[in-house]
Amino acid sequence: MFKCDNCDRVLKADELKCVFPDIPGLTERIEPGGTVPAGECPACGALVYPIKESEVVAALKHACERLNAIPHRYADTDFALIRRALAQG
Repeated sequence: MFKCDNCDRVLKADELKCVFPDIPGLTERIEPGGTVPAGECPACGALVYPIKESEVVAALKHACERLNAIPHRYADTDFALIRRALAQG
């Protein structure tokens, strides 16, 4: 999973517009010693960086917490299964 540095869009590898090292103007767009981007966002053209697994899990947990606050009509929805899986590990 990757996240755009400009529009915060979360993308999969096959959704990137360009991938490293074939990013146009890369040397002008990054700082020496900075994080190497994975590619370019197809929506806005900004650089895209890998998301750490812990950040993905944290975002999913936050989304599930928000879903828990909404009364659900069906207890066994996909969201309920995701909440249970995240709670276990």
